[in-house]
Amino acid sequence: MPERSIRLLPLAFACIVLSLSAYLTYGSVASYQEQRRAQATFKPVSAVVLTSRVRRIPGDEGSDTFRPEVKYRYEVDGQRYESDRFAFFAKGYSDYLEAKRVADRYPVGSTVTAYYDPSDPAKAVLDPHAPERSSVLLLAGILGVFWLAGFAVLAWSFWPWLRPRQPSPAPVDPRNDPSELLR
Repeated sequence: MPERSIRLLPLAFACIVLSLSAYLTYGSVASYQEQRRAQATFKPVSAVVLTSRVRRIPGDEGSDTFRPEVKYRYEVDGQRYESDRFAFFAKGYSDYLEAKRVADRYPVGSTVTAYYDPSDPAKAVLDPHAPERSSVLLLAGILGVFWLAGFAVLAWSFWPWLRPRQPSPAPVDPRNDPSELLR
């Protein structure tokens, strides 16, 4: 009878994929909620742009991501603050020129509107708007694939242990064995 053991390597892989999925899901949901909160409760304030550039985030061959990075200074109740947070739910661009167009809207030395958290003025963003629904759905779909893959590999690693046992064939009584009749 084959042994009913758990497949350890796929189990380890499933645990890694599910842990990564949980981490990414938590981070995405927290960022999304913070961005929604910024849209609903953050207050506008004048800010001066200190730096404005595009940062390249290397990826696999040809899949680099580009993000606008803008550092700005603002003042709330006589207290000066600096921030480089563009948004909580930051968007990356696959095209450098597209990211540069966004960064160019914030030239160094210009006065722009930032949005700060009234309960914690050190928290601020330049873009308080919630992400587009299509971005959220795309991210949810990608995370769903990770979760599905993790659970599929997890089920496969436990399958030898989970599947129903096949009943052992009953021993044949030699008196009732039809092959004995042919002798």
